[in-house]
Amino acid sequence: MANFLELPGLEAQIAAADARPLSLDLLRECVEAIATATGRAVKFRDWENAFGSGLSISNDQRATYSVSLRNGEYHVGYQWQAEQSESISTGTEKLAWTICGFMFTPAETRKATELARADRVTGTIPINYFATAMKSQRAPDKKAQK
Repeated sequence: MANFLELPGLEAQIAAADARPLSLDLLRECVEAIATATGRAVKFRDWENAFGSGLSISNDQRATYSVSLRNGEYHVGYQWQAEQSESISTGTEKLAWTICGFMFTPAETRKATELARADRVTGTIPINYFATAMKSQRAPDKKAQK
């Protein structure tokens, strides 16, 4: 099982997915690649109901993500134990890493580590460094540019 920070080829492959049109097949491909490279167990189940079709993905942390594609966005239902939530995602990269149990992408993790080291933080990196790293990694908001 490889450390997710030590897989530059995989990281580039998953990051490149955001340049491709969103699809459930693309998401499945990315999740499978991450899971295989990092030794994470995931299970896929296609589903269909009166509202459409989608893909349910369960990971080895017992979380389930039910994903459908509507209006060019991933609509994600998340369930873990008694917790349930819904969200919308417009990128495959971040969603794929999250489904596999990683809170942050490798790029976000490296950036947070770099910011913390610059501030001479040792030990566990506080979450605010990750929030700053995530903001700096995001592409500009297309809606804000109009």
